[in-house]
Amino acid sequence: MAHKSAYLVFLLPVIVSVPTASAIFVSMAEIDLDILKASPPAPIGSDTDSYVEFIGLLPSYALSDTLTVKAKIHNEYFDCGDVYITFYDSIGNSILQKSYFDQCFSTNNSTVPVDNDDEFSILLDTAGEYTVTLDILDTRQKITSSESVQIVVGQ
Repeated sequence: MAHKSAYLVFLLPVIVSVPTASAIFVSMAEIDLDILKASPPAPIGSDTDSYVEFIGLLPSYALSDTLTVKAKIHNEYFDCGDVYITFYDSIGNSILQKSYFDQCFSTNNSTVPVDNDDEFSILLDTAGEYTVTLDILDTRQKITSSESVQIVVGQ
């Protein structure tokens, strides 16, 4: 009698858990495959393949000018998400970074940052070469894109 209950207590859970765990793993894999199929292709590198279009950004600025960064996102997969704009000096040090969370820019074809009262601007008071980088992360935190542009100040 004790022999039959040992099988029931120890063997039955193993028999039941293996197919259950397998079914769960298969469903998780299908979800990840659906996400991968919906991911956009990576940009090839030319400006025409870019997801980000900087608006009104000039290649050079005079000292004491104010640089304001606005951009449009041209990709249907990036309908809403987080936007990070960073201003770097010539050696890669971050001078200024702003984060804009829950930006919905594709639905109304607007620029980022969406709220005009919360714009990214910096007073250019030191001559040199700088890089402006815009990073976007979709709401599912699965798809990212980054675009950079070089500018020169006071030269």
